[in-house]
Amino acid sequence: MKQIIYLIFLCVFSNAIAQSEGILGHVGVSENDPLIGVVVSVDSLKIQTTSDASGYVEFSVSKEFELIEFTLRLEGYKTKIVPIDLDHSKKK
Repeated sequence: MKQIIYLIFLCVFSNAIAQSEGILGHVGVSENDPLIGVVVSVDSLKIQTTSDASGYVEFSVSKEFELIEFTLRLEGYKTKIVPIDLDHSKKK
């Protein structure tokens, strides 16, 4: 079974009014080989999205969370769990 090699989060951006953060990521087997149709979920929050034709995913999560585990699923590939640290004290 193939492995999803990486999930890169390109940016975390804040929305001060809604007290949420937008998270933009890229899923692929390499930087130049995106995976299309990967189901990326945050099971603890019961939210999910699917990577687009360029391998990108976008989420909006509450600022109250400091660590989120993303689960990546695609038929024919091993499921992968990727923890992302959203520690707000590290931001400038």
